[in-house]
Amino acid sequence: MSLNHEILQLFFPAMFSHDRSQLEKLLTDDVEWHLPPFVENSELKGKPAILEFICGTAGKVFKKGSMQMDIETQAVEGDQALVLAQLHAKTSSGKDYRNRYCFAFHFREGAIYEVWELMDSVNLQQQLRN
Repeated sequence: MSLNHEILQLFFPAMFSHDRSQLEKLLTDDVEWHLPPFVENSELKGKPAILEFICGTAGKVFKKGSMQMDIETQAVEGDQALVLAQLHAKTSSGKDYRNRYCFAFHFREGAIYEVWELMDSVNLQQQLRN
């Protein structure tokens, strides 16, 4: 198993549990996160902004500890990885949430330096609205 594959194995559990100290080890200082275009401020830059997004903002949308991901396809090659998965969670209001996500990662020197996150945005908005 490659180092970048091992990083992915650690990343999602740390993200879903809001494990800030583990995430700090997995991200470069200059990391960038590209959210879908419908999100206000969809370009996050720097470790502090991304840690706040993962541990703060996402924590307001979904109940902590409720997020689970079923990976459908994962490919790691060199300094890039692609993950297609179904995400299951409970919203902060207690409703079931399910959506398909695609994450593209770029790695540098044993850490993640760029993430692209895509999902069915209409599905997301409908589930959070209802």
